[in-house]
Amino acid sequence: MAKRLGAFDLRCDEAVLSAMLAHPRHGKRPEFLEWGEAMVRAGNWAFARHMPVEIARRAFDAERENIARRQSKSGLWFKKNGNEWSRPIVAALRHAGLLDKWLASGTLRPIPKLPAIDPAAILKRQSPDGSWDGAVAATALEVERLLALGVNPGSPALSRAGKWLLAQFQDTYELDRSFRGRTLIVKNVFVTDGLAEYHATQEGMRHMDICRSCCQRMATIPTSLCLCALIMLGHGGDSRVEKCYKSLLDLRVGPGEKLMDSQAKLGRFGSWCAHQVTFKLEDRIRAEGKKAISSFPV
Repeated sequence: MAKRLGAFDLRCDEAVLSAMLAHPRHGKRPEFLEWGEAMVRAGNWAFARHMPVEIARRAFDAERENIARRQSKSGLWFKKNGNEWSRPIVAALRHAGLLDKWLASGTLRPIPKLPAIDPAAILKRQSPDGSWDGAVAATALEVERLLALGVNPGSPALSRAGKWLLAQFQDTYELDRSFRGRTLIVKNVFVTDGLAEYHATQEGMRHMDICRSCCQRMATIPTSLCLCALIMLGHGGDSRVEKCYKSLLDLRVGPGEKLMDSQAKLGRFGSWCAHQVTFKLEDRIRAEGKKAISSFPV
């Protein structure tokens, strides 16, 4: 959930849930729709752009007073990096069909024209292999940005990007953490090098508080961003995409699930937090050890 009204910190829960909502089947699950609406009502207004229009509108109506109060005299939200913070909020309000309505009614102050993003400048930075900065997270973010700017998903540049993203699939990924002498492993992710993913994401979204461990340790954020991009590019039916969704669902720490070394209270939605998932993987190693011991003849 957002730590402050209007904030949109790129965390594991937000990233994975946005990927779930982009999926044609998982995106209809009531618990995920309720979770997304709760995020918006908790102040993560930008997340509404991932929600169905009617639910986004309902969540925004509940937050109308806060959104209007937090808008500065300049018409933006937040004084520091106002353009970057305001752009996704404006996009979410437009997605919900409320932007023009709230401007006309005086609910919102006039919003200054945000600096235009030049698709040509983004495309110029694309590497010959189809990636941006050789990182899944950076490439997925630029794909989403280009699609929002109206670039055809079948264009040569985005076709190369889609092929490169699919090629980064790893059926097993070793985490930079061990437990009881065993390296923790997650299955079915889209990621290059964890540290490179973090630096690329931080560079591309400097105004956000990017959690290093979320990008580096668990590959949750790069994988989720990649899934969103691949679905938008028409690759949702690829077997690697479906394997990733299955693994993410398996890694979710469910509501009320008790983890040995965690004191976190996960609430009614559970979590994909990298730290909590790490504890879940450690608990599985504990369970395997008990099973092995119990299998020895007495």
